Amino acid sequence: MGATYTRQSSSAIVDGGVIEASDINAEFNQVLAAFAVTSGHTHDGTAAEGGPITKLLGTAITIGDATAGTDIAVTFDGESNDGVVTWMEDEDYFKFSDDILMNSTERLNFGDTGTYIFQSTDGQLDIVADTEVQIAATTIDINGAVDISGALTLAGTTLAETISDTVGAMVTSNTESGITVAYDDADNTLDFTVGTLNQNTTGSAATLTTARTIGGTSFDGSANIAVNLAATATALATARTIGGTSFDGTANIAVALAATSTALATARTIHGVSFDGTANIDLSEVIADTIGTMVSSNTESGIAVAYQDADNTLDFTVGTLNQDTTGTAATVTGAAQTNITSLGTLTALTVDNMVHNGDTITMTPSASDTATMTAATNGAFSLVTVDAAAAAANIQITADGTVDIDSAGVLTLDSGAAINIEPAVGSAILLDGTISVDAGVVTGATSITSTAFAGALTGNVTGNASGTAATVTTAAQPNITSLGTLTTLTVDNVIINGTTIGHTGDTDLMTVGSAILTVAGEVQMTTLDIGGTNVSATAAELNYSDLATLGTTAASKVITSDANNLTTVSGALANVEDVLTDGATVAWNVINSPVAKLTLGGNRTLSAPSGTTPISGQFISLLAIQDGTGSRTITWNAAYEFAADTAPTLTTTANLGDLFTFRYNGAKWLEMGRNLALTLS
Repeated sequence: MGATYTRQSSSAIVDGGVIEASDINAEFNQVLAAFAVTSGHTHDGTAAEGGPITKLLGTAITIGDATAGTDIAVTFDGESNDGVVTWMEDEDYFKFSDDILMNSTERLNFGDTGTYIFQSTDGQLDIVADTEVQIAATTIDINGAVDISGALTLAGTTLAETISDTVGAMVTSNTESGITVAYDDADNTLDFTVGTLNQNTTGSAATLTTARTIGGTSFDGSANIAVNLAATATALATARTIGGTSFDGTANIAVALAATSTALATARTIHGVSFDGTANIDLSEVIADTIGTMVSSNTESGIAVAYQDADNTLDFTVGTLNQDTTGTAATVTGAAQTNITSLGTLTALTVDNMVHNGDTITMTPSASDTATMTAATNGAFSLVTVDAAAAAANIQITADGTVDIDSAGVLTLDSGAAINIEPAVGSAILLDGTISVDAGVVTGATSITSTAFAGALTGNVTGNASGTAATVTTAAQPNITSLGTLTTLTVDNVIINGTTIGHTGDTDLMTVGSAILTVAGEVQMTTLDIGGTNVSATAAELNYSDLATLGTTAASKVITSDANNLTTVSGALANVEDVLTDGATVAWNVINSPVAKLTLGGNRTLSAPSGTTPISGQFISLLAIQDGTGSRTITWNAAYEFAADTAPTLTTTANLGDLFTFRYNGAKWLEMGRNLALTLS
């Protein structure tokens, strides 16, 4: 909590009064403290420190103090989830701890308003750029249909050109059929050339390719021949065919050879297409069907090709790849895959006895025995082991260096058995960087608090202590400065029990009542000092008549007697409990008013005790009462000393009181005890 402004000189700075420099300094120092950079008002909603800052009016707001190498985090404090935006100083970028939602069709712009990402309609994400969208990644995995409105290029080449070049390369090397195919890349066409036909043909021809001899006369069909038959031969032993006419020499034959031929006598087929010479032959369908047959039966490469005869197109389908590949594959069939360096997003992964599914990794080393690691919202992480045989499953962390557990919240160790912390010999357990536990010895602790210590407490005990101690063994206890509430206290032969103080032979000699002390026996003293006047009596006895002589003026007279009876008591003896004057700063004369009460009308500052210099061992008490509003505070002067230098926190309930008791040690008033939240009526 930061310092607040408390009025210091309300009683000194008044109309008609004398204002001293110390009065102004006191007020000014309070102003400086209230608005100091490190300890002043926080303006974060803390009570009495001003309301939280809800609006900054400047047009250039700076967050951070320009400390080199320091990240700057802005936290949005929600009910259960906090958002954090951090400026990463060395990395030179912002880091968000949570998701970012772009509302409706709002855009996330890059560079200018021409390049952005936005939701153009519900469920559709658009990436818009002035010129080009480039995706640079080792693997790109697209799950879903792809709709490409523009041209698709592969390595700078359009898909249509790639298909044309592929088909062209396939058919260009074909020579087996006697048909040469040339791929023209300029216009993506195939040029087919039919080579020399070396086969049997029928029909009419002008000449014979190879001249024959008939009757010793060469005959190629270009002219008639005359065959002279010997008189002795009337016929050929074997009939021959000339121009398609049988000739055995028994009669003349006429062979008519046409100079030109417009058609073949019998149509022939060329690769399944009928050809009689009357028209050009069209082999485009034949070639398409031939290529379609060639590629449709292809299975060796893992690419199935279906030929569509209706439109002479080829449909390519990539089958299951069982080979070294790059990119994304649906299934890996090999037992060991040493060359796989990247995988896409897997729904679940099982490796031997380990199953990785979503945010959970489950290991099952044996039946019904599991170790499970789970990540949850906000970075929560759990590690759970289950041993079905109840054979002491354990979690072991072994490191040859240090093991650090950094927790921003509470770190809880909850064990069904003992928690063992065993440092090496010569090393100690260090708590909070100060408290050391070594071989059972605790050092460095400024206070140890417990409602029930078990076993013996040894060593020096200083400061305020509460609770029950069985025995104080040392004869003299100079360091015990405070005790709790005792039911009975016996010091040698003096007994204090409840409201009575007495002797072993007279246990109720003195009785302490409300604002009165009653002595049942005789009071003996050598000298009695009342109000600075020594009173003595014969035989060391003080009679009421002697008290009547005290004081000669009304101001100094403390006791008035009548026939040896006390009739009037004034001064310190008249009011055991004085009422202090309430105000911003409260003065307390502890000599005149050792027992006092104060009703707090607001947050108050208690000034240093005033009055004649007290003596060591003097006791004073103060009852601080909350008014009808409650939640009032006291700022104690440095003259009042509390355990661990920590001032008490008053009760906040209206009309309840807190009682404090102090003892003077010659320098400071040491708190001896406190009773809080007392009901006073």
